[in-house]
Amino acid sequence: MDKSTFDDFNEEHILARYWLVLMCRRWIVVTVFALMLIGGAVYANTRPSLPFPHTTTIEVGRFADGQSLEDMKIVANKVKEAYMPIVLQEHANKNGYDQRRYSIEVEVQEHGNTLLLKSYGSESSTATLLGLEQKITDLLINDHKQKTELIRRDLEQQQFKAKLVLEGSEEQARLIPRKRQLVDETGQLLKRQIDTVSNLINAAERDRATALASAVEKGSVDQSLTTAVLLMNTMIADNREKLRSLEERYYITLQNQKADLDREEFENKRQQREQDQSIKDVEFRANNLQETKVILPPSRLLRESPRAPSQTVGLFGAVGLFFGIFAAGFAEFVSN
Repeated sequence: MDKSTFDDFNEEHILARYWLVLMCRRWIVVTVFALMLIGGAVYANTRPSLPFPHTTTIEVGRFADGQSLEDMKIVANKVKEAYMPIVLQEHANKNGYDQRRYSIEVEVQEHGNTLLLKSYGSESSTATLLGLEQKITDLLINDHKQKTELIRRDLEQQQFKAKLVLEGSEEQARLIPRKRQLVDETGQLLKRQIDTVSNLINAAERDRATALASAVEKGSVDQSLTTAVLLMNTMIADNREKLRSLEERYYITLQNQKADLDREEFENKRQQREQDQSIKDVEFRANNLQETKVILPPSRLLRESPRAPSQTVGLFGAVGLFFGIFAAGFAEFVSN
Protein backbone atom coordinates (compact mmCIF):
# COMPACT_ATOMS: atom_id res chain seq x y z
CA MET A 1 0.00 0.00 0.00
CA ASP A 2 1.57 3.27 -1.10
CA LYS A 3 1.37 6.54 0.92
CA SER A 4 -1.50 8.18 -1.04
CA THR A 5 -3.64 5.09 -0.70
CA PHE A 6 -2.88 5.01 3.03
CA ASP A 7 -3.84 8.66 3.45
CA ASP A 8 -7.16 8.15 1.68
CA PHE A 9 -7.91 5.16 3.82
CA ASN A 10 -6.99 7.10 6.97
CA GLU A 11 -9.29 10.00 6.05
CA GLU A 12 -12.16 7.65 5.29
CA HIS A 13 -11.57 5.93 8.61
CA ILE A 14 -11.66 9.22 10.51
CA LEU A 15 -14.86 10.36 8.76
CA ALA A 16 -16.48 7.00 9.41
CA ARG A 17 -15.53 7.25 13.07
CA TYR A 18 -17.03 10.76 13.30
CA TRP A 19 -20.22 9.47 11.71
CA LEU A 20 -20.41 6.59 14.11
CA VAL A 21 -19.93 8.96 17.05
CA LEU A 22 -22.76 11.19 15.79
CA MET A 23 -25.03 8.20 15.28
CA CYS A 24 -24.27 6.94 18.78
CA ARG A 25 -24.77 10.39 20.32
CA ARG A 26 -27.57 11.49 17.99
CA TRP A 27 -29.98 12.13 20.86
CA ILE A 28 -27.59 14.69 22.28
CA VAL A 29 -27.48 16.45 18.91
CA VAL A 30 -31.25 16.26 18.51
CA THR A 31 -31.86 17.45 22.06
CA VAL A 32 -29.55 20.47 21.81
CA PHE A 33 -30.92 21.32 18.38
CA ALA A 34 -34.53 21.07 19.62
CA LEU A 35 -33.80 23.14 22.72
CA MET A 36 -32.23 25.89 20.62
CA LEU A 37 -35.17 25.87 18.22
CA ILE A 38 -37.60 26.18 21.10
CA GLY A 39 -35.49 28.96 22.62
CA GLY A 40 -35.37 30.81 19.31
CA ALA A 41 -39.13 30.57 18.88
CA VAL A 42 -39.75 31.83 22.41
CA TYR A 43 -37.32 34.73 21.95
CA ALA A 44 -38.80 35.70 18.56
CA ASN A 45 -42.31 35.85 20.02
CA THR A 46 -41.50 37.50 23.35
CA ARG A 47 -38.72 39.95 22.49
CA PRO A 48 -39.63 43.61 23.05
CA SER A 49 -40.76 45.46 19.95
CA LEU A 50 -38.35 47.99 18.54
CA PRO A 51 -39.22 51.65 19.14
CA PHE A 52 -40.63 53.53 16.16
CA PRO A 53 -39.90 57.22 15.53
CA HIS A 54 -42.95 59.50 15.49
CA THR A 55 -42.50 62.96 14.01
CA THR A 56 -44.40 66.15 13.31
CA THR A 57 -42.96 68.94 11.16
CA ILE A 58 -44.25 72.46 11.81
CA GLU A 59 -43.52 75.55 9.73
CA VAL A 60 -43.53 78.67 11.88
CA GLY A 61 -45.34 81.63 10.30
CA ARG A 62 -43.39 84.42 8.64
CA PHE A 63 -43.76 88.07 7.83
CA ALA A 64 -43.64 89.33 4.27
CA ASP A 65 -39.89 89.97 4.60
CA GLY A 66 -39.29 86.33 5.54
CA GLN A 67 -38.71 86.95 9.23
CA SER A 68 -40.34 84.45 11.58
CA LEU A 69 -43.33 85.53 13.64
CA GLU A 70 -41.31 84.61 16.69
CA ASP A 71 -37.67 83.80 17.25
CA MET A 72 -37.15 80.09 16.61
CA LYS A 73 -35.24 79.58 19.87
CA ILE A 74 -38.08 81.21 21.79
CA VAL A 75 -40.58 78.99 19.98
CA ALA A 76 -38.57 75.86 20.81
CA ASN A 77 -38.25 76.86 24.48
CA LYS A 78 -41.97 77.65 24.64
CA VAL A 79 -42.84 74.24 23.23
CA LYS A 80 -40.38 72.46 25.49
CA GLU A 81 -40.99 74.38 28.71
CA ALA A 82 -44.71 75.15 28.42
CA TYR A 83 -46.71 73.15 25.92
CA MET A 84 -45.08 69.76 26.46
CA PRO A 85 -45.48 69.74 30.27
CA ILE A 86 -49.10 70.88 29.93
CA VAL A 87 -49.99 68.15 27.41
CA LEU A 88 -48.10 65.40 29.27
CA GLN A 89 -49.64 66.39 32.60
CA GLU A 90 -53.14 66.42 31.13
CA HIS A 91 -52.53 62.98 29.64
CA ALA A 92 -51.20 61.68 32.98
CA ASN A 93 -54.19 63.07 34.88
CA LYS A 94 -56.64 61.61 32.40
CA ASN A 95 -55.08 58.17 31.91
CA GLY A 96 -53.26 57.68 35.18
CA TYR A 97 -49.93 57.05 33.49
CA ASP A 98 -46.59 58.25 34.71
CA GLN A 99 -45.74 61.51 33.00
CA ARG A 100 -42.18 60.30 32.34
CA ARG A 101 -43.40 57.36 30.30
CA TYR A 102 -43.56 59.46 27.14
CA SER A 103 -40.72 61.67 26.02
CA ILE A 104 -41.00 64.15 23.15
CA GLU A 105 -38.07 66.05 21.69
CA VAL A 106 -38.14 69.32 19.80
CA GLU A 107 -35.59 70.28 17.17
CA VAL A 108 -35.10 73.51 15.24
CA GLN A 109 -34.08 72.95 11.64
CA GLU A 110 -31.01 74.93 10.64
CA HIS A 111 -31.35 77.72 8.06
CA GLY A 112 -35.13 77.63 8.14
CA ASN A 113 -38.23 78.23 10.17
CA THR A 114 -39.36 74.65 10.67
CA LEU A 115 -39.78 72.87 13.96
CA LEU A 116 -39.58 69.10 14.38
CA LEU A 117 -41.36 67.18 17.15
CA LYS A 118 -39.94 63.69 17.61
CA SER A 119 -40.83 60.86 19.96
CA TYR A 120 -40.02 57.16 20.17
CA GLY A 121 -42.25 54.31 21.25
CA SER A 122 -43.55 50.88 20.46
CA GLU A 123 -46.30 50.20 17.98
CA SER A 124 -48.83 49.99 20.80
CA SER A 125 -48.03 53.53 21.92
CA THR A 126 -48.22 55.05 18.43
CA ALA A 127 -51.75 56.41 18.83
CA THR A 128 -50.88 58.03 22.18
CA LEU A 129 -47.66 59.62 20.92
CA LEU A 130 -49.29 60.95 17.76
CA GLY A 131 -52.13 62.38 19.86
CA LEU A 132 -49.68 64.10 22.20
CA GLU A 133 -47.75 65.61 19.29
CA GLN A 134 -51.02 66.80 17.74
CA LYS A 135 -52.07 68.55 20.97
CA ILE A 136 -48.68 70.28 21.26
CA THR A 137 -48.95 71.34 17.63
CA ASP A 138 -52.46 72.71 18.19
CA LEU A 139 -51.29 74.80 21.15
CA LEU A 140 -48.49 76.36 19.11
CA ILE A 141 -50.72 77.00 16.08
CA ASN A 142 -53.45 78.59 18.21
CA ASP A 143 -50.91 80.81 19.96
CA HIS A 144 -49.46 82.01 16.66
CA LYS A 145 -52.95 82.36 15.20
CA GLN A 146 -53.73 84.95 17.86
CA LYS A 147 -50.49 86.74 17.00
CA THR A 148 -51.30 86.81 13.28
CA GLU A 149 -54.83 88.07 13.99
CA LEU A 150 -53.41 90.96 16.02
CA ILE A 151 -50.90 91.69 13.26
CA ARG A 152 -53.63 91.63 10.58
CA ARG A 153 -55.80 93.92 12.71
CA ASP A 154 -52.93 96.35 13.10
CA LEU A 155 -52.28 96.25 9.36
CA GLU A 156 -55.96 96.91 8.67
CA GLN A 157 -55.83 99.97 10.93
CA GLN A 158 -52.70 101.22 9.17
CA GLN A 159 -54.39 100.71 5.82
CA PHE A 160 -57.55 102.51 7.00
CA LYS A 161 -55.55 105.51 8.24
CA ALA A 162 -53.54 105.63 5.02
CA LYS A 163 -56.75 105.59 2.98
CA LEU A 164 -58.18 108.44 5.07
CA VAL A 165 -55.05 110.51 4.46
CA LEU A 166 -55.19 109.65 0.76
CA GLU A 167 -58.85 110.68 0.54
CA GLY A 168 -58.00 113.98 2.26
CA SER A 169 -55.18 114.58 -0.20
CA GLU A 170 -57.46 113.81 -3.14
CA GLU A 171 -60.05 116.23 -1.77
CA GLN A 172 -57.41 118.93 -1.46
CA ALA A 173 -56.26 118.16 -4.98
CA ARG A 174 -59.80 118.77 -6.25
CA LEU A 175 -59.78 122.21 -4.58
CA ILE A 176 -56.52 123.34 -6.20
CA PRO A 177 -58.05 124.09 -9.64
CA ARG A 178 -60.70 126.23 -7.95
CA LYS A 179 -57.98 128.09 -6.07
CA ARG A 180 -56.16 128.67 -9.34
CA GLN A 181 -59.35 129.97 -10.90
CA LEU A 182 -59.81 132.41 -8.01
CA VAL A 183 -56.23 133.59 -8.37
CA ASP A 184 -56.70 134.09 -12.11
CA GLU A 185 -59.94 136.00 -11.54
CA THR A 186 -58.21 138.14 -8.92
CA GLY A 187 -55.41 138.81 -11.40
CA GLN A 188 -57.88 139.87 -14.06
CA LEU A 189 -59.61 142.18 -11.61
CA LEU A 190 -56.32 143.69 -10.50
CA LYS A 191 -55.31 144.15 -14.13
CA ARG A 192 -58.51 146.07 -14.83
CA GLN A 193 -58.02 148.19 -11.70
CA ILE A 194 -54.42 148.94 -12.71
CA ASP A 195 -55.59 150.02 -16.17
CA THR A 196 -58.33 152.18 -14.67
CA VAL A 197 -56.01 153.91 -12.19
CA SER A 198 -53.36 154.35 -14.86
CA ASN A 199 -55.98 156.01 -17.10
CA LEU A 200 -57.03 158.29 -14.25
CA ILE A 201 -53.44 159.29 -13.62
CA ASN A 202 -52.84 159.94 -17.30
CA ALA A 203 -56.06 161.97 -17.55
CA ALA A 204 -55.19 164.02 -14.46
CA GLU A 205 -51.70 164.68 -15.78
CA ARG A 206 -53.12 165.85 -19.10
CA ASP A 207 -55.63 168.12 -17.35
CA ARG A 208 -52.88 169.56 -15.19
CA ALA A 209 -50.67 170.14 -18.18
CA THR A 210 -53.55 171.87 -20.00
CA ALA A 211 -54.29 174.09 -17.02
CA LEU A 212 -50.66 175.08 -16.64
CA ALA A 213 -50.38 175.79 -20.35
CA SER A 214 -53.50 177.99 -20.15
CA ALA A 215 -52.03 179.94 -17.24
CA VAL A 216 -48.81 180.52 -19.16
CA GLU A 217 -50.74 181.87 -22.13
CA LYS A 218 -52.68 184.30 -19.93
CA GLY A 219 -49.54 185.35 -18.15
CA SER A 220 -51.22 185.15 -14.76
CA VAL A 221 -52.25 182.48 -12.24
CA ASP A 222 -55.47 183.02 -10.34
CA GLN A 223 -56.54 181.41 -7.11
CA SER A 224 -58.92 178.92 -8.73
CA LEU A 225 -56.22 177.59 -11.04
CA THR A 226 -53.87 177.16 -8.15
CA THR A 227 -56.51 175.25 -6.20
CA ALA A 228 -57.32 173.05 -9.21
CA VAL A 229 -53.68 172.22 -9.80
CA LEU A 230 -53.22 171.32 -6.13
CA LEU A 231 -56.26 169.06 -6.24
CA MET A 232 -54.98 167.38 -9.38
CA ASN A 233 -51.55 166.87 -7.80
CA THR A 234 -53.16 165.32 -4.75
CA MET A 235 -55.34 163.04 -6.90
CA ILE A 236 -52.37 162.03 -9.02
CA ALA A 237 -50.29 161.23 -5.89
CA ASP A 238 -53.17 159.21 -4.40
CA ASN A 239 -53.73 157.30 -7.62
CA ARG A 240 -50.01 156.61 -8.01
CA GLU A 241 -49.95 155.19 -4.46
CA LYS A 242 -52.99 153.13 -5.27
CA LEU A 243 -51.37 152.03 -8.53
CA ARG A 244 -48.22 150.99 -6.68
CA SER A 245 -50.30 148.95 -4.25
CA LEU A 246 -52.25 147.33 -7.08
CA GLU A 247 -49.10 146.50 -9.04
CA GLU A 248 -47.48 145.06 -5.91
CA ARG A 249 -50.48 142.80 -5.44
CA TYR A 250 -50.53 141.85 -9.14
CA TYR A 251 -46.82 141.30 -9.78
CA ILE A 252 -45.66 140.06 -6.35
CA THR A 253 -48.47 138.86 -4.10
CA LEU A 254 -50.41 137.19 -6.87
CA GLN A 255 -47.31 135.48 -8.27
CA ASN A 256 -46.42 134.26 -4.79
CA GLN A 257 -49.92 132.81 -4.49
CA LYS A 258 -49.44 130.97 -7.80
CA ALA A 259 -46.08 129.66 -6.62
CA ASP A 260 -47.68 128.53 -3.37
CA LEU A 261 -50.34 126.68 -5.35
CA ASP A 262 -47.66 125.01 -7.44
CA ARG A 263 -45.88 123.89 -4.28
CA GLU A 264 -49.15 122.77 -2.74
CA GLU A 265 -50.01 120.75 -5.84
CA PHE A 266 -46.54 119.18 -5.92
CA GLU A 267 -46.69 118.35 -2.21
CA ASN A 268 -50.20 116.99 -2.62
CA LYS A 269 -49.13 114.66 -5.43
CA ARG A 270 -46.12 113.54 -3.42
CA GLN A 271 -48.32 112.80 -0.43
CA GLN A 272 -50.76 110.88 -2.61
CA ARG A 273 -47.93 108.77 -4.00
CA GLU A 274 -46.63 108.08 -0.51
CA GLN A 275 -50.04 107.10 0.82
CA ASP A 276 -50.77 104.98 -2.23
CA GLN A 277 -47.44 103.21 -1.79
CA SER A 278 -48.13 102.83 1.92
CA ILE A 279 -51.48 101.19 1.16
CA LYS A 280 -49.81 98.82 -1.31
CA ASP A 281 -47.10 97.98 1.22
CA VAL A 282 -49.68 97.19 3.88
CA GLU A 283 -51.65 95.04 1.43
CA PHE A 284 -48.47 93.20 0.47
CA ARG A 285 -47.59 92.59 4.12
CA ALA A 286 -51.13 91.38 4.85
CA ASN A 287 -51.32 89.12 1.80
CA ASN A 288 -47.89 87.60 2.44
CA LEU A 289 -48.29 87.10 6.17
CA GLN A 290 -47.91 83.34 6.58
CA GLU A 291 -49.50 81.55 9.49
CA THR A 292 -47.92 78.71 11.41
CA LYS A 293 -48.96 75.41 9.86
CA VAL A 294 -48.17 71.72 9.82
CA ILE A 295 -46.04 70.55 6.91
CA LEU A 296 -45.91 66.89 7.91
CA PRO A 297 -48.75 65.82 10.25
CA PRO A 298 -48.04 63.54 13.21
CA SER A 299 -47.02 60.22 11.72
CA ARG A 300 -45.02 57.13 12.54
CA LEU A 301 -42.00 56.54 10.36
CA LEU A 302 -41.59 53.03 8.99
CA ARG A 303 -38.66 51.14 10.40
CA GLU A 304 -37.87 47.66 9.15
CA SER A 305 -37.26 45.03 11.81
CA PRO A 306 -33.61 43.92 11.74
CA ARG A 307 -34.60 40.23 11.61
CA ALA A 308 -37.89 38.45 10.97
CA PRO A 309 -39.09 35.78 13.47
CA SER A 310 -38.41 32.93 10.99
CA GLN A 311 -34.86 34.18 10.52
CA THR A 312 -34.36 34.32 14.27
CA VAL A 313 -35.58 30.72 14.71
CA GLY A 314 -33.38 29.55 11.82
CA LEU A 315 -30.35 31.24 13.35
CA PHE A 316 -31.00 29.59 16.72
CA GLY A 317 -31.44 26.22 14.94
CA ALA A 318 -28.09 26.55 13.14
CA VAL A 319 -26.35 27.45 16.37
CA GLY A 320 -28.11 24.54 18.14
CA LEU A 321 -26.95 22.09 15.50
CA PHE A 322 -23.37 23.29 15.87
CA PHE A 323 -23.47 23.03 19.67
CA GLY A 324 -25.20 19.62 19.42
CA ILE A 325 -22.39 18.22 17.27
CA PHE A 326 -19.84 19.76 19.64
CA ALA A 327 -21.64 18.28 22.68
CA ALA A 328 -21.75 14.84 21.07
CA GLY A 329 -18.01 14.94 20.36
CA PHE A 330 -17.28 16.18 23.87
CA ALA A 331 -19.42 13.39 25.38
CA GLU A 332 -17.54 10.77 23.32
CA PHE A 333 -14.21 12.24 24.42
CA VAL A 334 -15.21 12.11 28.09
CA SER A 335 -16.46 8.55 27.81
CA ASN A 336 -13.19 7.36 26.33
